Amino acid sequence: MIPEVICDYVTVTAPAVYGDDLRGALSDVCLALPDAATDPLGVRLGKFGLLRFSQRPGIAIASASGVVLAALREAGALMDYCTAVASVVSFNVTHVDVASDELCDVPGVLEAEYRRLASTGVNLTRKRIGPGHVRKLFSRGVDGRDTGSVMIGNRGTSRVSAILYDRQHDAISKGKPDPGLLLRR
Repeated sequence: MIPEVICDYVTVTAPAVYGDDLRGALSDVCLALPDAATDPLGVRLGKFGLLRFSQRPGIAIASASGVVLAALREAGALMDYCTAVASVVSFNVTHVDVASDELCDVPGVLEAEYRRLASTGVNLTRKRIGPGHVRKLFSRGVDGRDTGSVMIGNRGTSRVSAILYDRQHDAISKGKPDPGLLLRR
């Protein structure tokens, strides 16, 4: 079975002059979702979802978390959100996280992937990410085995990076509901 690939986080930017238009259009779509409420940072969905608005000099920024995007997909409103983004005269998509979840022996797969990537590196684009830019951050999981994350590239300095992580371990350590044995790619 091929895992479903989802957009798990997206940030768009626009010239600051369109900031109010961006905020209004996206807020309208998200406030129509169940459990949505206004928040000083933007629109909050439940405990973990956030559509966040911010600014830098000359730039308006809107960032939707994975929980917000999942709620939009579930409500059949993702196209409305995209249409609202497109209604702003000038915008750029500046950050996209794409993910898939795989049911597997997560600690075993993470260790095997780390060993493979740390010895060979990987091409995420045309540019090669060498073995020296593959790291792991492991700790004891709920079953007592080492688990955690394998990071490829430098998220702050690379245009493209990747992470493989144990969703169950991540969720439990953050006090979120247990999603079960899932590897996030």
